[in-house]
Amino acid sequence: MLTLAMLVFDGAAAIDITGPLECFSLANHISGTECYRLLTVSTDGQPVSLAGGWGKFEPTHSFANAPENFDLLLVAGGPAAPAEANNAALINWLRAKGETAPRVGSICTGAFLLAASGLADGRRVTTHWFYAQQLAREFPMVTVVSDPIFIESDKIITAAGMTAGMDLALRIIELDFGRSLAHDIARFMVLHAKRAGGQSQFSMHLKAQEEEPLPIARVKTWISTHLQENIKIADLAKEARVSERTLLRLFKDQTNMTLGNYIADTKLRHACALLETTDKEVKAIAMMSGFATAETMRRVFVRQIGITPIQYRTKFTLNDA
Repeated sequence: MLTLAMLVFDGAAAIDITGPLECFSLANHISGTECYRLLTVSTDGQPVSLAGGWGKFEPTHSFANAPENFDLLLVAGGPAAPAEANNAALINWLRAKGETAPRVGSICTGAFLLAASGLADGRRVTTHWFYAQQLAREFPMVTVVSDPIFIESDKIITAAGMTAGMDLALRIIELDFGRSLAHDIARFMVLHAKRAGGQSQFSMHLKAQEEEPLPIARVKTWISTHLQENIKIADLAKEARVSERTLLRLFKDQTNMTLGNYIADTKLRHACALLETTDKEVKAIAMMSGFATAETMRRVFVRQIGITPIQYRTKFTLNDA
């Protein structure tokens, strides 16, 4: 039996925790043996708030009462992970345990914590495509490869965005107990045992952003992660490390569109994606996409697309049909 620990924290994504753990749990169930002893660990052992604020997850252990050693240590991801990379207590514990563990891995943005611990220095890692450039910028000692669903680099194994954590788990199970068991689990979970293609199939902008000059790529990433804020040219120029005037000129030269138009287009595309893939209220989507009010968003939709947000949702909602 292998002892597997998952590090969790406030703001972790539920699927990053439960998706992989469900795979490992099914390894026990389907094989009829205790392949894995599954533990979840937080700083103090208290329930952690899940990303989105809709629930809590109760870990099995705290740093104080967790076992001394693990066969595999995984780090969950979530929108709070980049900030948690500055949590000294968490990073110190991860470093200490990771140095002795035979294998250490991360799911999605959990790669930020892994990189902050120094365990991934000199190794190739992946993360969610949306955060890949930020990870590379903040941790230059780590080689970030944005397209693969997962990467094995010595004892470090990392997964891309969200559901890729299950791909990672299936690969680990295959390494530990054979391909047959991994395939049985995939069939039971109605998953591909090995997914075709990489993350670029899910991001039309990934390749283009990788090829863009660094100042423009930084600005686009900043805009995408700050849509709910009042985006100011001064803040974007600071992120790009150029003057406001230079930024406006560079952006137009490199993208053939004004910075203002790009911001407006990004807000619209984000709202469209949320309307297609979630059941969130239009008012909430307006706020999440950077529109001051639902009425403002409605006017933009009518002007740019010719229909209202509600009509757009009715026409383009993704479903299983």
